[in-house]
Amino acid sequence: MNAEISVFQRKIQKRKNKKHTGFCLASEGEEGEGPAAGLLDGEQMQVRLERVWNALCLPEGQRLDMAIKYSSHEYRNRLQEAIAAWEQAAGLIQKRELLLSRLEDFEREASDPNRFFQRGYNGSSIARMEEASQREKLNSQISVVDQELSKTMGHITTCFNDNISYKGRPYREKMRWDRTEMLYWLQQERRVQSLEMFVDGRMALPVRLPPLNQSKELHLGNHQTLQEQPQINATL
Repeated sequence: MNAEISVFQRKIQKRKNKKHTGFCLASEGEEGEGPAAGLLDGEQMQVRLERVWNALCLPEGQRLDMAIKYSSHEYRNRLQEAIAAWEQAAGLIQKRELLLSRLEDFEREASDPNRFFQRGYNGSSIARMEEASQREKLNSQISVVDQELSKTMGHITTCFNDNISYKGRPYREKMRWDRTEMLYWLQQERRVQSLEMFVDGRMALPVRLPPLNQSKELHLGNHQTLQEQPQINATL
């Protein structure tokens, strides 16, 4: 294991000097290599870690910082344990992002105020009740993932002093605000569409949309449990 880490440290330094973010724990044919089984374990850990990085879309700087950290004397023997925890967090984040994408597709139609003026079923109270049921179901599924993910991220922070990010943004912060932000950008998208229709002469006046704070209040309850937890501002 010490031989693997020694190779690991040398390679990290080489990659740092060349401004690369990937790294190799060990490979055949290099000086200081350990037993074949150890080399295989090192290569497997490298593949697993890079898979986590890609799943979380980590910027190169954060990848390099993490690689250097886990080549240090303090953390090098905990790399395998840390990777397992990060894999669990990455899987939950991917699951949550998929649910969030489904919610966005749903809200693109279900939060459009123009639907109240449609004729037939789409403008009926029955349609509104079904929308509310579907919205509650999606938000409930996201909240379940949020609870499990918060525990996993708390474990990673406590045990390894790591903070999870997604596309470079601290994920605790994203969990607090992304649904509200989603509604805001959907509203802005509809404003642009209405303005384009007005300019093209297809609409007499742009549709007046409700203030953003009304939508924010509707979804404020979804974030209360997360707001009670301490916010982690530092990123890798």
